[in-house]
Amino acid sequence: MTLIGNLFPGQPILSWLVVLIGGMLILYFIRHGVHQLLNNFTLLINQNLRLISRALLNTAKLMAKRNRKVLLEHGKQQAQRELERQFMRLGTLVEKDLGRY
Repeated sequence: MTLIGNLFPGQPILSWLVVLIGGMLILYFIRHGVHQLLNNFTLLINQNLRLISRALLNTAKLMAKRNRKVLLEHGKQQAQRELERQFMRLGTLVEKDLGRY
């Protein structure tokens, strides 16, 4: 802070004015480069988000297929167990009927 205030000894207002004008000139001349940098940065973020969204969509499709297979297999197993129970009941019923004779 003392360096800026002592740019012109005895005239701190002039020193601050020169620093302010110099800063504005520097910002003016680098604006194009900063705009390009920001555009490239947002393009990079956009491309990465698109890539991530595609990967998530593919993962969701694969999970849906896998879940469908798992549910179908579970349903088959449950139907087999139910069929086996029915055959067991039928077998006991036949044994009881034949046991009377």
